Amino acid sequence: MPKKPKQHQTPWIRWNTEGMEAAQEFILRDGKRLLQTKSTEDLKVFRTRLHEALEDFKNLFPRDLPHDEGTTRRNAEAHAKYQWLQLDLGIPGPSNRTYSVHFYYGKVLGCINNTLKKRADFRRFPPDNKKINALIKHLGNDDPDVKSFLLAENHLRKINEKSPCVIVAFQTAYSNLSLPNAEQPPWLHRASFKSIRDNARDRIPMPLSDHDGLYNDCLRQFNDFFYNLHSHQEMSFYERARIFANSRLANKSNGGGPQAKN
Repeated sequence: MPKKPKQHQTPWIRWNTEGMEAAQEFILRDGKRLLQTKSTEDLKVFRTRLHEALEDFKNLFPRDLPHDEGTTRRNAEAHAKYQWLQLDLGIPGPSNRTYSVHFYYGKVLGCINNTLKKRADFRRFPPDNKKINALIKHLGNDDPDVKSFLLAENHLRKINEKSPCVIVAFQTAYSNLSLPNAEQPPWLHRASFKSIRDNARDRIPMPLSDHDGLYNDCLRQFNDFFYNLHSHQEMSFYERARIFANSRLANKSNGGGPQAKN
């Protein structure tokens, strides 16, 4: 059959489509993983801030701007009022994006909602163990996804048990933050990093006691980051195992062959 001709798109619709595609590419490449490492509390704060940013951005431009001027001005707008929000969410800066930042706000907001829903809905059930083992057997122990899943489970167990090796890893990373060339690690909030760097500049000794507020806050951020990271790796493998089990069940009920088409 001949392909159905594409419907004609207005310049405004084309700009919206391309902008959303660029923002979605960012989500798939970097944004989703970054958001999955954030705590539920942080994600809820980001969600509120993104709603504010979208509303503020919308009010920057008159509604009756001609298309060319409207898209050009929106694409060029740095939205400096929300610069820190963009940095915290890893959104590309003005020189690294072609389309308006509001597309990125919208896609990040959607990803946050999906991430929160996934966490809230995820449950483990007794039959899952059999499904997990079946998928591991099917893929083989040397499969990269299997290795990642088993490693994630191991890390989660150590975090939950407050294993000494987790504390040692944190204390090493934490102490390195006072070194002259230290950079902000992905697990640490910008404000906490600034406090540590200010202390290092003023030659104030790094607190190494669990009685200190800064130490405890950084430890919480460290644990939250890696717990969330590994939890989402685990959830993704569970989902894959359930899909695999359902597909095998469907094949058995279908006699092992493709279903007849009506």
